[in-house]
Parts: sequence; structure tokens; C-alpha cells
Amino acid sequence: MRIALFILISFFVCLAAMNKPLPSEDLDLKVSLFNSLRIKKLVLTQGRGTYKVYGDGKLLGDFVKGGFSNVKWVSGKAVISINGSVKGSFAQIDFKGVDYANNFKVRTITPSSEVRVFEDDLCIKVQGNRLKLLNKPELNHYIAGVVESEVGKNAHIEYYKLQSILCRTYALSNINKHGDYGFNLCDEVHCQAYKGKSRSNPDILKATAATNDLVVIDNELNLITATFHSNCGGRTMNSEDVWSLPLHYLRSIPDTFCHSEPHAKWTKSIAFSDWENYLKNKFSLNVNSVDNQDLIKSYSQGERDVFFTEKEIPLKTIRKDWRLNSTYFSIEHKNDSVHLTGKGFGHGVGLCQEGAMRMAKESYSYKSILNKYYKNVNLVNLRALRFAKED
Repeated sequence: MRIALFILISFFVCLAAMNKPLPSEDLDLKVSLFNSLRIKKLVLTQGRGTYKVYGDGKLLGDFVKGGFSNVKWVSGKAVISINGSVKGSFAQIDFKGVDYANNFKVRTITPSSEVRVFEDDLCIKVQGNRLKLLNKPELNHYIAGVVESEVGKNAHIEYYKLQSILCRTYALSNINKHGDYGFNLCDEVHCQAYKGKSRSNPDILKATAATNDLVVIDNELNLITATFHSNCGGRTMNSEDVWSLPLHYLRSIPDTFCHSEPHAKWTKSIAFSDWENYLKNKFSLNVNSVDNQDLIKSYSQGERDVFFTEKEIPLKTIRKDWRLNSTYFSIEHKNDSVHLTGKGFGHGVGLCQEGAMRMAKESYSYKSILNKYYKNVNLVNLRALRFAKED
């Protein structure tokens, strides 16, 4: 309570700062499911609770435990059947839960997908020549699902607490990412991976509940860009080294905790002729000069470079073009190939997930881990933040 009060008092000291608005407390979250699929047909199986089913606002009936429903795109309409009985063709179909807890299973038939379980409400819309699925979960149900999808089932509960806070912060700060398309977020890594209800480890639900409403803000009371990656290889990067905007809390730091983790090291071999032609054709590098021959055959990084030495060839471009795990690599010429020996996995900005997981296993608190990877940030309750911004 004293910490929360201190933060709240601090708010009033700097209320003159320019602040971005927060999503409203009664946020109607919409998440696009199977976002990349052009869905023509799907099947729903009722799990827990009871749903009222509506077609274009008209009540079609109840969807109860054990029931099944088929929905398919036909001539610009969504045709729905419940337990084998066709209910009609509609532009929009809504499944609205009426019990305390409601969930359903969904599997797309055309194209085919795995079965996933989702909580709360579902909206199916006709969008051109396909069906669009929008889940409307409670925020914490969504957060728990994201944490499980992003992290897996074997992390320490302190890490789950941290990831819950970061996923909540990211979701709320990007709440209008797909606003022009009629939903808030998608279920892919473009936003945050979301494969449905968290079911594999009860610690995820405990962590989400324990950190309910907690978010991370910068010194202007704005939600931070809560970016994270798999493994930094021993050093994170400044935000401007990867993107254009420098952020004071996303600074390059050394990290010894991730050195022995699964994604700490990688290798790749490229035919030397392909490597030469790539640098010549992509960046107009004179590959025949003695200095450049030395460069392209033997290269190493100390802390972490942004460019391919002084040539100002962006390492992030090389990473993208060659589908490398990271920009943190050295080069050695052997026979007719160049051998890349790399460190880390991902863009390297913000939280190093494997380093943070190791810290949690070594009994660091989620607050200590947060303050290692994000500099000069504050952890605050959403209610207090809204109160400060509304003053």
C-alpha cells in the first residue's frame, strides 16, 4: 500500500506531462482468431457453460454443454446449424455466454486447423469471401492465454507474473493496432501469440490473478513498449538500434543469465560465392578490394554492432535476408563457405525471456527482473493510473 501511495503521489507531481489515453475500464476486447486463414467452414463444440446464439441480432437458441455447431460461408452469408438443425443464413452470428464461466472448442474445416479452446464470447462475421472469427475474452483470460502461448508450461511462477504484466501492458498500449479492421488485436506474433484458454499449468492463472491490473509505465505516465525476445546472446540492444525511436527504458545491457539457455548459440554456413554476390548486388560493396575481402571473410563483434563494421550495412537487413536467428554473429571463411557463429534469438530489445526465466529460477523476484531489463520504469495499478490521467 505504501508503494502504491508513493507512486500515486508521484503522478500528481508530473501530471503536466503529455500522456496518451488509456483504454476505458469497460473495454470490449476483440481478438481475431486464426487471423491468417481464409475460413470457409468451421465446427464449434460447446465446453463449459451456456451460450445464447444470435443471427443478425435475432435469438436462434441455446448452445449448451456437449452441443455442436457448424458454420460455413455460402454466397456471401454465414449458414449456421446447431446440433444438426439449420438455423439460417446471416451476416453476423454471435455466441454470448450466460454463465459465470463459458468456453468452447473451435476447429476450422476449410482450411483445416487444430482444435483450440477459447473462453467467453465469439462473433462470426462474413468478411468478403470468408468468415472472420472474433473472440471477446475478459482481459485476464486473454492475458493468461497469451502467457501460455508465448512462454509454455514449464516456467517459474515469478516469471509468469512478469510476463503477465508485460503482456497486459503490451495489449493495452496496442489496443487499436487493428482498429481499422474492426478488432483490437490478432492472435499471431504480429500482436501477441494467442492460442486460446490457458490449461497446461495452474501457475499461469495464479500469476495472472496475482498481478491483476498491474502495468508498466514510463516517466511520462505512458504505458511502455513492452517488447521482448527469446535470447539476447549476452547483451540486449537499444531500441533505436533496431527501430527508429529511442526509448529511455530500452537500453542495451549485459546479460549473463541467458548464456547457457537453449537459444544462446547458433551456426549457419553460406557458400562464399553466394555471400559475395549478396553483398555486391544488395549493397554495391566492392568485393574485390583487399580490405573488403578481409571484412567478408573474417568478422567479429565485441559487445554488439548495428552495422557490418564501418560499411554501414545494417545487420538487421542481413538477418532478415538470410533468416538468421539474430544480428549478433561472427564470420569465418573456411574452404568455399563462410561460417556464421551466432548468439541469441530475436531482435534483442527489452526483455530477454530465457535470461529472465533463469533469473526467476534463481529466486529473483519479478520486480527485480523487470528493473534489470527496463530502465527507470514504474509498476502501477491501472485504476491508479486512470485516476491520475483523469485528474
